[in-house]
Amino acid sequence: MLRDLEEKGYSMMHIDEIFGEGYYLKNLKPIANVVKEKLNNDLMTEGGGDRFKRGKDFVARFYDEDLPISLDDKINELVINNFFYDLAVKHLGSHPRITNIDYWLNIPKKDAPKSSQKWHRDYEDLKLLKVFLYLGDVSLESGPLSYIESSQHTGKFGSLFPRKFPNGVVVDDKDIESYFINEEQKTFTLKDGTIVFADTSGLHKGGHCISSERFLYTFTYTSFAGISKRNFKISTDKAFFAVEGRKKLSLQH
Repeated sequence: MLRDLEEKGYSMMHIDEIFGEGYYLKNLKPIANVVKEKLNNDLMTEGGGDRFKRGKDFVARFYDEDLPISLDDKINELVINNFFYDLAVKHLGSHPRITNIDYWLNIPKKDAPKSSQKWHRDYEDLKLLKVFLYLGDVSLESGPLSYIESSQHTGKFGSLFPRKFPNGVVVDDKDIESYFINEEQKTFTLKDGTIVFADTSGLHKGGHCISSERFLYTFTYTSFAGISKRNFKISTDKAFFAVEGRKKLSLQH
C-alpha cells in the first residue's frame, strides 16, 4: 500500500482485509445506516439546513463543528487505528495532524460540475493522506472519485498544473484530456466497504452525482505544517483519555 501511494498516489482495499471477514457489515454498517437516515431526514424536512457547508450544495455533512464527537464509536475510532495512523506516519515521514473528519452524502444535482467536482489539487500540505471509506456501492452514476495516477506532489506528474498556495488549483477537463491518456485517468467504481487512500496533492475530482447518491466517511492526515483548519472537536470522554499521547497531539494540535 505504501508503495502504491508513493508510485501512483493512491491505494485501495476492502476494510474486511484489515479487520477480518464480516467486520464491516457487523460493526460499521449499522452505524453508517443511522447516520445516513439522519442526513436524509434532514434533507427532506429542512432542505438540508446547515448540512451544506463551504459553499457546496451538493454534499451534506454530518458533524457540527461546535458539537464534540466521540472516539467511542467504531467508525470515528478508525482515525487513530494503528493501521491507518502508521500508514500516514510512513507516507508523510512524520507524525500526522488529523483534520476533516466527517460523513459526506453527495446528492444528485443537475448543475454542471463545480468546486471539488472539477479536477483540482488540494491545498492543505505538500503531501497528505486522505482516507475515504465508502458506505455503499459507487457507480458511474454516483459521482465516483477520479484520480490522475502519479500526479501527487512526489509523482512523475507532480509538477504539472502546480498548486497556488493557499488555494490549490483547479484544472479544466480539456487540459486534462490534452496531457493525460485514458489509462492515467483512474475512476473508482467500488463496492460497499471499500477504502481508498489518496494523496490528494494529486489531481482528482469527485461527487458529481448523476442519478444516485454517494455516501462515505472521510478523514485527512497532514503534517503539522498543514494549513487546513479542523472541522471537528473531539469529546474529552473516557475513550479520548485512553488514546496514547502522540495520537492526542494529532487530534488537538
